[in-house]
Amino acid sequence: MRLQQTFRSSELRVALWIVLTAAIAVMAGTAMAQAPAPAATSGWCGTQEMWDAKPEAAALRRAGACDIGPCDDSTTRDSWIPAPTKTLTFFKVYFNVFRENDGSNAAGTVTDVANAMASMNSQYLPYRIQFEYDMRFVNSSSYRYITNAAQFDAMKAAYAVRPDSQCNIYVVSVNVAGKVYSFATFPWDPAALTAYGGIVMNRTQFAPYDFGTMTHEMGHCLGLWHTHHGVSEVEQCGVCYESAGSPNNHSGDFCADTDPTPTNFYCSGPGGSDPCNGFPWGPTDPQNYMGYAPSTCYTYFSPQQSGRMACWTNAKLQAWMSGVRFVSDTSFGPAPLAVDFQGTSAQQVTSWHWDFHDGATSVLQN
Repeated sequence: MRLQQTFRSSELRVALWIVLTAAIAVMAGTAMAQAPAPAATSGWCGTQEMWDAKPEAAALRRAGACDIGPCDDSTTRDSWIPAPTKTLTFFKVYFNVFRENDGSNAAGTVTDVANAMASMNSQYLPYRIQFEYDMRFVNSSSYRYITNAAQFDAMKAAYAVRPDSQCNIYVVSVNVAGKVYSFATFPWDPAALTAYGGIVMNRTQFAPYDFGTMTHEMGHCLGLWHTHHGVSEVEQCGVCYESAGSPNNHSGDFCADTDPTPTNFYCSGPGGSDPCNGFPWGPTDPQNYMGYAPSTCYTYFSPQQSGRMACWTNAKLQAWMSGVRFVSDTSFGPAPLAVDFQGTSAQQVTSWHWDFHDGATSVLQN
């Protein structure tokens, strides 16, 4: 039996076909190798550096602006904090895994990608976010190893697949001027939904070596700063600085429920004191996905971070959302067979239309 459902929201119509297949891989009990803590001199995540080099970021610095857009307002952000029962929001992800020209030396395997996605889905599930993915191998020795930053845009321009409707992830090896890193594109960046957006994943920060960096980089794509943004990535003691003991909603990472912290590569607190007010840094939050601790330390996003992700994705990334989903109470049985369907969507739905291809239709959600 094949059924079609038509989804209408504003001017959007999405046609979906039921495919009787498993959709989520479960990794319970699987032992996963983890990357060691990066050296303090490594780049590790290049997202902030890439953003700072853009003219839009330079313009904000000249204007003395700390905030970027509507989701930096705490009231707006908090209104988006998802309830535990909120409908899941699904995002589309597309992997471009690079190999040499002859198809050898892939930067990842089909199993690596599946395991990376299963891990990231488990980490984002408490925040009502999930990801659907497809992948391909790209035979290009020119980009299998990235040694010059100019290669990033050239690679994306040549190989991005429908970046306006899905997040492209490029799996390669990166070592630029001695820096080994992955990086993402913020949703407020004008490039976010173009060929120049998406995520570049360095091979050694990808499965099976590392199951936290991709979650970290996706956090940037969904609107999160580093937890150390307000200390190590702004002018010291300036208007955007977030002092020790004074987490707030108006500077730093714009989340008062994440502790101010300098860049910290370890699972324990950074030690030392804030040079601006003399207060000790305290334990801070090395377990937060948006810090720089080893991925083995990561366990959570804060509630306000989850609100930022929901807010920014609604504001900028609706095109990446999967639209509508539906489930049935049964999928097979002897004829005549009665099946109950339920439709859900994270987007605002104005009408429903079911077409069962036997002359019968319905405009009910369920």
